[in-house]
Amino acid sequence: MAEQEHKSKSKNKDKNKDKTQDKEAKKHAQLLKKLSKDIPAAIAEAEAEISFLHPANGAEAWAILQAGNQRFITSDSSATYIAHLFAELEVARRGSLVASQHPIASVLCCSDSRVPPELVFDQGLGTIFCVRTAGNVIDDIAIGSLEYGLHHLHTPLLLVLGHTGCGAVSAAITSEELPHNQIASIIKKITPSVVSAKACCSNQNEIAPLVVKKNVINSKRKLLELSETIRELVTNGSVLVMSSVYHLDTGVVEVLNEEQLV
Repeated sequence: MAEQEHKSKSKNKDKNKDKTQDKEAKKHAQLLKKLSKDIPAAIAEAEAEISFLHPANGAEAWAILQAGNQRFITSDSSATYIAHLFAELEVARRGSLVASQHPIASVLCCSDSRVPPELVFDQGLGTIFCVRTAGNVIDDIAIGSLEYGLHHLHTPLLLVLGHTGCGAVSAAITSEELPHNQIASIIKKITPSVVSAKACCSNQNEIAPLVVKKNVINSKRKLLELSETIRELVTNGSVLVMSSVYHLDTGVVEVLNEEQLV
């Protein structure tokens, strides 16, 4: 008898819990339905007036990305709500981007699937002009692409973004022989950073993180060395160049102090 009463109470408790969840789900659905009608119109009206969508210089562009990275890091219980707002924003903006684009930053970063800049910096369509290569190394195609973003699209910020746990860096550190395919060309570009790191660091556990940072700085310096277009834009103050590393475990984008890594 007591066992039956216990089972009955458990069933009632479960039913009440289900009803509460259903009620909350309906309230949430109603809210999203309302937002879906109100948000796009409000965004379309406000976009032209919001100055932060049109940074005046590279420092302002970086401030936008930095704020987005902070949102990405601290993603809280409002994530679903925010995600919906951004979904509505993308729908509202998609049409306005058909004819032209006005990104705020050109980013050179690794092809690694764990490091999508648009997510890392909590940005949407039309904000980041992105060039991705394994190990964030550069070649003529990457340089030309970045020249287009900086010179033709007038992005005021050039960000070189590496990341911890980079497979290309690991391959460059551990490879005794170059592979017989085009991956060898990637390893060759990272090797100078490996040599430099090993020359100043005896702790094996610190080699890979140091190579990641040195490789980012090397890519930045090569861009300035090999591209007269980028060099002129930086020299005349039109473009700010920054070096950074994304940390896979925390989501933080660290700005590198190059003087400490020379």
